[in-house]
Amino acid sequence: MKTTAMTAVLALSLMRSVLAQDGSYLELPLKGKLGEEITASGVEKALKSAKAAGIRNIVFSVDSSGGDQMVCKDLVNLLGAADKDFKFYALVTEATGTAVVFIVRADKIFVRPDAKLGGVKLNTAKIEQDTGVGADVILSNIALNAGVQAKMRGRSAELIQAMIDPMEPVFAWKDAGKVEFGRSLPKGTAKENILLEHKGGKVLTLTAAEAVALGFAEKYEGGADGLGKVLGVDGWAAKGNAGATMTEAAADEKKVQEGQKNDRQKFLIDQNRKRREATKTGIERCLDVAHSWNPKLGTYSTQKEWGGYWDSNGGYDTGRLTPEARRKWQDRTSITVDYLSKAQGGVVEMKRLEKEAKGMGQELTYPEGKLDTIYEDLSLTITMLERERDKRFADDK
Repeated sequence: MKTTAMTAVLALSLMRSVLAQDGSYLELPLKGKLGEEITASGVEKALKSAKAAGIRNIVFSVDSSGGDQMVCKDLVNLLGAADKDFKFYALVTEATGTAVVFIVRADKIFVRPDAKLGGVKLNTAKIEQDTGVGADVILSNIALNAGVQAKMRGRSAELIQAMIDPMEPVFAWKDAGKVEFGRSLPKGTAKENILLEHKGGKVLTLTAAEAVALGFAEKYEGGADGLGKVLGVDGWAAKGNAGATMTEAAADEKKVQEGQKNDRQKFLIDQNRKRREATKTGIERCLDVAHSWNPKLGTYSTQKEWGGYWDSNGGYDTGRLTPEARRKWQDRTSITVDYLSKAQGGVVEMKRLEKEAKGMGQELTYPEGKLDTIYEDLSLTITMLERERDKRFADDK
């Protein structure tokens, strides 16, 4: 009998312990930007700790205007996978931009008096570039998925969709005391029964008063510690320190990002240095080749004319180039101009690389203004060579 009694007492104790655990909650302070103060890794670590401790209630204390869209995408997947393990509650000061992710998944939403919700402005340019899918299609799919999540929690899919896709209209009205939603107003709806008219063209943002009037959220002015009474949950007690976990995760990610940034900076500096060295070598090489083909350095045959039968020297030199010599002069001129033009192109590239190097705090290869002088000198030399392309020496006009 004693054993049976002890077993019963132990079972009762365990049951009370379980019931107490059911009322425990973990508050996640979500203040700041996604990708900076708020990270997917921080939320993931906090949820893992909560699950290990048997905590079933998670309170999102949201005060964020959103941030990094890739972090938002990671959070969508993370919260979706954790949905079966927790009850999510959102206590909102601000949940705009990509921070809407925390209210889409919430089982209940509580808003402070001056709260703002919605107004997601997604930059779809990179996704559009990577996938080839139009921005309107991307937004439509994101909005539809969010609408499905909202509907699963008894909320209006149209309302959430309008918060994400600027092309989505949403209207709300009272019908027999109940709030109804749709993409248009029923014909003959009395003006006094209309609660919301959003025709599209921009994303929807709700004030606290509007969210409460629409039944989207409940008004609440207290802290997370008082939600248990409102929710009717016994043994409501805070467990764990998600703030420390998320701060640590944000710091770790920042270190990683700074390390990646430093590595990237070193890579860019090294690449810039190599390109400047190669460009400088290329310029010098082109100038050397141009110099070797300078038409003035060539030797040319000239025409002779007979001076008469009494001229014992066999005629005199006219100083005019022979047809063959003229072609030789022109060919050398063309090659010289071609290599000088290539050198000039190298100078333009070097100016760009020097500007890039200066922006990264690197020492310049050429003194300030030197490349401009080289470019002008090359332009003048090319102009003079082209003018003399048809040079005839003595009879040059």
